[in-house]
Amino acid sequence: MANSAELKSGASQRRPVRVVLSEDQELVRACLRAVLASQPDIEVVGEAGDAATTVSLVAQTRPDVVIVDLMQPRGGGTHAISRITARWPSIRVLVLTALADVQAVSQALSAGATGYLLKMCDRAALLEGVRSVAAGGVYLSPEVASLLVESYRAAAAPPPGHRRRVLAERERSVLALLAEGLNSEQIASRLGVSTRTVAKCRAEISSKTGLRGVAELTKLAISEGLVPVRPAAAEARAGELRATSAL
Repeated sequence: MANSAELKSGASQRRPVRVVLSEDQELVRACLRAVLASQPDIEVVGEAGDAATTVSLVAQTRPDVVIVDLMQPRGGGTHAISRITARWPSIRVLVLTALADVQAVSQALSAGATGYLLKMCDRAALLEGVRSVAAGGVYLSPEVASLLVESYRAAAAPPPGHRRRVLAERERSVLALLAEGLNSEQIASRLGVSTRTVAKCRAEISSKTGLRGVAELTKLAISEGLVPVRPAAAEARAGELRATSAL
């Protein structure tokens, strides 16, 4: 069994979560920097005040997480998200914005964001969001999750005369992992199946629900209880990071 000195040594060698801030308001950036810099397991590696500079900075620093405000000059936050996630799929994007409408949330998720927080959130939620998306989870504030569920219930009803079929257990598993931001190869590896099986499940999900886009499927996964606001994997990783900080 490892002694306490060994545990402390291992914890000190664990790399902190590296974060880039993308926010056009300097005062907000300063506040975010202060909150994140107070955490031993999080490191701010760069800041940008517009979308174009954000993409260039990400190319230089290759962070784990980019915190993005949607309302910013030179391209807009959503455009920056799509460019970042297309070029560097392993980099996670956490949106932090004042926009609390379904269209903004859907566009951000479709662009590749895996977290969405409103600027009214408290310090604890911000830190929780960063750690959760860094651990590979999806993090949505309760307000945003409610928006998506209500939008799904209102807009995703099947057409008249069409009865939506129930998803099979494997299809539900694939749907949950899709909503967490995994691609087909990652899902196949996680479930121990072939990519062909994953593709077949995706086709069946679309056929049964009439939904295809990532944002729509995420809404469905949330409404079905497949993607909690704070996933179990992210909970475990966040707990591990907190334990590291305490050593």
